[in-house]
Amino acid sequence: MNYIFSFLFLITSILFWVGLINPKTISKIFKREFARKKVFFVFGGLGLICFILISITSPKSDTPPLNSQSKIVDSGMKPTNTPKPTNTPAPEQSTQDKLKNIANKIVNKSGSYEVEFDTKDSVASLIYSKDQFYSEETVVKTNYTYLIKFGKEAFKLPEVKGILIVVKTNFTDQYGNSKIEPGASVEIMKEEFQKFNWEGLKYQSLYDTFKQSAEFHYIHPALLKAIDTSKLYYNESL
Repeated sequence: MNYIFSFLFLITSILFWVGLINPKTISKIFKREFARKKVFFVFGGLGLICFILISITSPKSDTPPLNSQSKIVDSGMKPTNTPKPTNTPAPEQSTQDKLKNIANKIVNKSGSYEVEFDTKDSVASLIYSKDQFYSEETVVKTNYTYLIKFGKEAFKLPEVKGILIVVKTNFTDQYGNSKIEPGASVEIMKEEFQKFNWEGLKYQSLYDTFKQSAEFHYIHPALLKAIDTSKLYYNESL
């Protein structure tokens, strides 16, 4: 229907303008007397009606509405692309941070500790300090036990070639002065450490083992006088 009304609008428009210019031509076509006034009202009215009908019967546009980004482009503005969130990988932990995490799992919280990693010698150090221990034996047992627990995890890091465990406690000299000093220290290298089946050595004296195999083995003289070295074994509960 829209095409028919469009065609009729075209015809009436032509007749309208021809009639206004030369009414006699219209009179000859329709064999009726047409004056300019009559041409204006007849063909002008028909043209207006056809125009209205064309608007009514015009098919609706299937063009989807512009999205917000299209509107921005049409207005001359540059579209702003919102970046998609990305999963930023967590930064790689340093060797010292990894060692601190290991120490935090095994160290008794009744004392304090420090962890260091010597990149030159590839030695990880755990220094544990506590004012008072249950007994002189407990100082050394703590040293041995932390060496085994810490070593099992620390030596999983390929960059760690050796570990040093130092246990400090309070000592009083002959003048009554107190001072925190190393009570027991052991340093052992990875290759030597991995020779032992530590589970098989539970509750067996480790004094001779570390004295022979460790790079460095020290027990404070005041402690050594008061302990039975045959009782210096690995204590899992420490």
